[in-house]
Amino acid sequence: MAAPIQFQIEEEKYARKILEKAKNLVKQNSIEFSQVINFGNAGYNIVKYVKNKANKVDLIVIGSRGRGTIKEIFLGSTSNYVLHKSPVPVTVVK
Repeated sequence: MAAPIQFQIEEEKYARKILEKAKNLVKQNSIEFSQVINFGNAGYNIVKYVKNKANKVDLIVIGSRGRGTIKEIFLGSTSNYVLHKSPVPVTVVK
């Protein structure tokens, strides 16, 4: 089993790769883009970041794994948490 720090390094590499694609896509459409890679409770960290007025976030676009409503009630969901706790509009993409 990989050590936790090695896992985090691999996850960060993957995140940077995905964010680079996103940055290139929005750049083509003249949309401002900023990125933050954070580990821990994703929903909580996203909402905390957005609530910090210095970050000037006016929209969150977040993916959904497409779990059913019943599983979402029992398991929780990052997109569901952000949707209900965010002080700015949220677009959930499937």
